Amino acid sequence: MGNAVVITGFSNWEKTTIIINLFNGRKSFYQDAEYNIPGMPSKTRFTVDTHSNDDYRGQGWLDIISERLNNSPTNGSSLLTALCPSIEESNDFVKLLNEPHYLKDMINYIFFLLNINMIIMLSFY
Repeated sequence: MGNAVVITGFSNWEKTTIIINLFNGRKSFYQDAEYNIPGMPSKTRFTVDTHSNDDYRGQGWLDIISERLNNSPTNGSSLLTALCPSIEESNDFVKLLNEPHYLKDMINYIFFLLNINMIIMLSFY
């Protein structure tokens, strides 16, 4: 089972910008590639998707993540993505995280954006 890091914040809270900045300004992340965060060991590579469930609602987001993981060179051994903590019935983030068992089992870190200047990290080790 792989690992996942999830950048979490409400709509328009710069989740995508944080991911882009982690990768030194890279804006394009291809499905069939994995990426290293500069300064981290080179063996630490991520399948990356900057979209969250507020871009592709509910099941659409899960489908995009699944496709990315399935097309990555290592079948998605490590994922870095964004998530909106929506509680709308069709886009409830708790249900989304519990829906695909592989995603629920992958998540090790969730970074919550409290505002533009404050981030809380939760570790699930």
